[in-house]
Amino acid sequence: MKKLLDQIDFALIAAWVILYPAKDSKAYFLGFALLAAVMLWRAFLVERHIIISGFSTGLGLAVLLLLGSVLTAPNRQNALLFLCDLVLAALIVISFDNGRRDREQAVRIMVYLVSITSLVTVVLRLAGTPPNPGFFFANPILQGVLSGLAVLMLISFLREGFAAFYWILLIVNLAAVFASSSKAAFIGTVVFGFFSIPRSRKRWMLALLTLTLLTFIIPNPVNTMFRNSLKQDPYAFDRVRIWATSLRVGQAYFPWGTGLGSFGSVAPAFNFPQEKGPARFFKVPRKTHNDYLKLFAESGIFGIAALLILVVAVARRLRARSILHQSGPAVLYLLFQAFLFNLLFLLPFLLLSLFLLGDWIESPHTYQSPTPALRLVLAAFLFLLIIFGYILPFLSNHHLEAARNEADFIKAANHARAAARLTPLAPEPHLLLADLHTRFDEVSPSLLILANARYHLQRARRLNPYSAETSLLEARLLERSIQRDLKYAGLESEIISCLDRARDAAPLNPFIRMHRARIRFEFNHDEAAAGEARAALELEPRFLEARVFLQRYFPQPNSEAEFVREVSAILELRQRKHLRPGSYLHELFSLPPAERGWLRGTFPGISFSAAPQES
Repeated sequence: MKKLLDQIDFALIAAWVILYPAKDSKAYFLGFALLAAVMLWRAFLVERHIIISGFSTGLGLAVLLLLGSVLTAPNRQNALLFLCDLVLAALIVISFDNGRRDREQAVRIMVYLVSITSLVTVVLRLAGTPPNPGFFFANPILQGVLSGLAVLMLISFLREGFAAFYWILLIVNLAAVFASSSKAAFIGTVVFGFFSIPRSRKRWMLALLTLTLLTFIIPNPVNTMFRNSLKQDPYAFDRVRIWATSLRVGQAYFPWGTGLGSFGSVAPAFNFPQEKGPARFFKVPRKTHNDYLKLFAESGIFGIAALLILVVAVARRLRARSILHQSGPAVLYLLFQAFLFNLLFLLPFLLLSLFLLGDWIESPHTYQSPTPALRLVLAAFLFLLIIFGYILPFLSNHHLEAARNEADFIKAANHARAAARLTPLAPEPHLLLADLHTRFDEVSPSLLILANARYHLQRARRLNPYSAETSLLEARLLERSIQRDLKYAGLESEIISCLDRARDAAPLNPFIRMHRARIRFEFNHDEAAAGEARAALELEPRFLEARVFLQRYFPQPNSEAEFVREVSAILELRQRKHLRPGSYLHELFSLPPAERGWLRGTFPGISFSAAPQES
C-alpha cells in the first residue's frame, strides 16, 4: 500500500496540473495546493529522512531570493501568488526522492499526460474547433510547446529500443505541435530533436531533416503561420522592441524590480509606437515575452541572482557533456522557449521544468533526520502557505463574484468587504467597493457615498501604485461636483492632481491628455486646454475627439479643408475595422455626443455612414 501511495501522489498532482482545462480559475490553484499538501505532509513529516542535495540547496536559495523581491516591491498580492506556486512546486520536486519514488516512471507518467492533451487538441482541430482559445490553454502556442517537450522525451525513450506505443505517442505529439500553429514550438522541437538523436542514428536525422523541409513545402498550420508572420503581420518583429521595453523597465526599477506579476501594470509608461498599425500606442506589451527579462524587470537584483544560480547549474552540467541524458534536451528546450515566451511561471511548465531540471542535475546528496521541532516548523509553514496563498484567495474570489452578481447594494458591499478582509493586499476588492459606491451615488446622490468611493480608490492605488485606472476613476468622482453645479475652490487642482498621477503612470495614453484638456477648458484655461489636446493629437494623429475639439474651439485659419479630409479618412478607417466597444481603437475613433452634434451641424458634407456611435 505504501509503495502504491509513493507512486500515485505525484501522478495525481501532475495530472491535475496538466489536464485541468483552461488553468486560470482559483479552483485549479486550490486543488493543486491541497494535493501538494498531502504529498508534502508524507514526504517531510512522515518519512524518517530528508534528502539534501546541491540541487535542492540551489533551488531553495533561488526561492529565498525571490521572497526578498516580494518583501521589497509594491503590488504584493500578485507577487505572493507567484511565489506560493514556486514554493510548492519546488518543495514537490525537492521532496520527490524522500518517498523513494520511481523517477523514471514519473517521467513517463508526465509524457503520457502531455500526450493526452496532444490527442485532445488534434481531435478538436480535426473536428473544426477554433484553435484560440485552446482547450487546455487559453493560448494554443503553449499547447504546442508542451507537445514539443513530449516529442523530445519520447525520442529519448526510443533511443533505448523500438516500442510501437512510443512511436504512436511521438506521432500524436508531433501532430499537436503542428495543430498549435506555433513557430517557436516547431523550431525548438527540430533543433533539440537533432541534439536528442545519437550520431549513430543517421536515418533518424535524415527523417527529421525531411520533415523540416516538407513543413515549408506542403501546406500546414505551421507553414501558414510562418508566411503570415513574414508577409501580413505588421507586428511580427515587435518582440525585440518588447524585450527592449522590458530592459527599460528593469533599469527604471533597479535594484528591487516592479514586483512579480506587475510588468503589465508598469508597461504603459514604457510603451513603444507601432507605426504600421491603425494607431501608435493601441498595443501595450502586458508581458515581457521572455522569462529571463521578466525576472530582471520584476525581481531586480534578486531575479538576477536567481538566474545566476540557474546558469551555473546548467553550465556545469553541459561541461560534463550530458546533453544526451534523458532530460537534457528537454530542459534546454524549455529554457529556449522561456527566451521567447513567459511560460516557466505557469504552473504546468513550472512543475515540469523543475522536475526535469532536478532529474538532469544529478548532484550528490545526503540524508538528514528531521528533529520534532523542525517537523513542527515545516508543518506550520506548509499550513500558512496553503491558507494565505490559496484558501483565502479562493474565498476572496468567491465573495468578489457574489458581489458582482448581487443586485442589492448592501449585500454586494458586504461581499466586497469580506473579500478585502480575506486578501488585504489585493486592490481588486477596493476597486469593486469604489464601483459599488459610485453606482449607488447615481441612484441616490450623497457626498458621503462619494467620499467612501474615493477612500477605496485611494486604498487600491496604494496597493498597486502602478495603475493609472484608480487615479482616473478618482478624477471622474470629483467631476461629479461639476456636473451637479457644486464647484468649489481647489476642485480643479484636485482633479488635475489625480490626472497628473494617471499621466505619470501612462504618459503615452492620449485619452488622459484629452481628459486634462477638457478639465482645463471647463475652468477657462484655454491655452492649457489647447496644449493638452495638441499633445494628445501628437501621441495619436488619428485621435478623432482631439482633432474635433481643436477645430471647434481653437480653429486655425484656412484649416477647414484639411480638417474635413482628415476626419473623413478617420471615419473611413473606422468603417473598415470591427471594433469592440470600450477598446482602445473604438475610443480613439469615437466622439462625445456634444462634439458629434457639432460636427454634423457644422460640416454636413462629411459622410456619417461610417461614423462611430455616440460614446
